[in-house]
Amino acid sequence: MSASEPQINPANVERDFVVFATNLFRDEQHDDEIDQWFLGEDCARWFEAKLLALDGISPGVSPLEEDWHGWTFGIRAHGIWFWLRIWHWISVWVVEVEAKPGPLGIFRRERTRRAKAMLCHELDSILASAPEIESREWLEAHPAELPRLVVTDPNKLHVAAGPTYETRSWGWRLFVPKQAKLRLFIASEKVPADGFPMKYSATRLPKGEMPLRVEVCQGPNGQWRIRAVYPSGLSGLDIPEGHTAWILEPDGYSATQTGLQGTEVTAPDEPVVLLRLRAKPRGADTGSAAEPCDGVMIWIAEPRQE
Repeated sequence: MSASEPQINPANVERDFVVFATNLFRDEQHDDEIDQWFLGEDCARWFEAKLLALDGISPGVSPLEEDWHGWTFGIRAHGIWFWLRIWHWISVWVVEVEAKPGPLGIFRRERTRRAKAMLCHELDSILASAPEIESREWLEAHPAELPRLVVTDPNKLHVAAGPTYETRSWGWRLFVPKQAKLRLFIASEKVPADGFPMKYSATRLPKGEMPLRVEVCQGPNGQWRIRAVYPSGLSGLDIPEGHTAWILEPDGYSATQTGLQGTEVTAPDEPVVLLRLRAKPRGADTGSAAEPCDGVMIWIAEPRQE
């Protein structure tokens, strides 16, 4: 390696996706805009401009809207052709780096690998130097495909926790058996240390394997809510006024999350608590309160257990 070449982070070389959070780009659409056009054009053009300002990178194909709900553009970086694909996924941005070395690529493997490593390093530097960018992370797959879920029994519920990119955001990958009639429950008040709260919202879960993302977010009208997103639906629960102190003036909380150690398997008739987050009451030690308190509780159960 020459003295002028950058020091490459080996962890990023073999990974094709970088995920990050930011408010720099438009990330919401009005209802009448959904499926009419896709988010990501401003993000794609931002990356294109940043990359083309660097040595060794030349223009290829300007940003294009794609039918997979994202944007893509092409560049030539360090002698190799690349496509960069961009999605807005739930609450984060995802960029995929794909090398296209051409028909002679089999003879250019090391050259392609080196060019990709340099391009990933440059992308990482761009993100690191932008103060608006938060919590970037390189992954080996699209976050919708993570974590890797190991299904060992098609008649049981499988749960694995995924990576977390933001505060007050959690992810899982689920497998719901075909014969099960399971619902996703959400609560924000009187979360008990054990058992289940009396007040909640519930929605039916689809069958099969899917990603699930839950976040505590603030809507355009300023209303705080818990939002759960999965491929075929969106569920949510508004957090009542007077129960948001743990968000606005955080004083600590305790949380347990299912699936952090890998795939967990349970019978469909057994309730599974995905997340139990209990806010610290004023003047108490974190998690010490025996009484129900504000927070977030997410669980899966059969309708009869409502």
